[in-house]
Amino acid sequence: MTMYKPLNCFLALVLFGLCFADAWAQRIVYENGDIYEGDLLEGLRHGIGVYSWSNGDVYEGEFVADQLNGKGFFQWSDGRSYEGEFVNGKRQGKGSYISAFSDKYEGTFLANRMHGGGKFVWANGDSFVGNYLDGKKNGFGEFVWSNGERYEGQFFDDYMNGAGVHYYSDGSRYSGSFLDNRRNGYGILIFSDGRRFKGFYLADQKHGYGLAVSPDNAASLEYWGKGVLRFSKALTVQEDCQVDHESKKWLFSGESCVNGLAHGRGEIVSMDHEKLVHNAVLVLGRLVEGKEISFLSVGSK
Repeated sequence: MTMYKPLNCFLALVLFGLCFADAWAQRIVYENGDIYEGDLLEGLRHGIGVYSWSNGDVYEGEFVADQLNGKGFFQWSDGRSYEGEFVNGKRQGKGSYISAFSDKYEGTFLANRMHGGGKFVWANGDSFVGNYLDGKKNGFGEFVWSNGERYEGQFFDDYMNGAGVHYYSDGSRYSGSFLDNRRNGYGILIFSDGRRFKGFYLADQKHGYGLAVSPDNAASLEYWGKGVLRFSKALTVQEDCQVDHESKKWLFSGESCVNGLAHGRGEIVSMDHEKLVHNAVLVLGRLVEGKEISFLSVGSK
């Protein structure tokens, strides 16, 4: 063990913004083959130093009371690296991490895990900007694929979960509910040519009732079963067969009319395409039975 004067304080100031005048630099070779070169204070690593593990890992930076504390650079023997803040030997605070495959994360850490706001860029060109919780994407974020597709919305446990918008490379977009990276629940699919589908999905496939709306605003009621269209019927405003419900005009497809009023069983859809009553029972234009489904204006912007 060799004693020598403190590490160059000017270099320490340039690199880390401080210098411990009372710390003395030493070179220590441990029994397991690890090597430390740097400042000591009362026998503890304290100040600026370099610690080299026998397996090839290397840390250069600040120490406090024998622990990695402050700013530093850690290089793993397998090619990974981290530059940023440490607290009690763990990556914590702001930092930049590069994987062995050249993936890169810049953001905040907590106890060695990505935690808080950050940006992750994969070597293949995909990227994510948003919030992390315990190493996983959680909360609001934006994921961009290298092919130009983009998702903005909620994440939970690394997956697209909750409300979001997926922009596809062909110019179409889906706004609605996601579960484990798949469209699931209610959503609106808008095609690049102006066509729209408002309806329900299960495991990324259309499933249940939906409305297909053309660019000229003509609507058709559809029913899907696991991605297979079971039936489709056009819906029109029948001036001679009116529906009086919620003080507005409705699209109607049904059995008959009596004295110009919808009568019998059928389907009605509000003119704004936001509400559907299927298997509706109408008596002289008034709804007396039927289950209403609300097509909310999700993602209509």
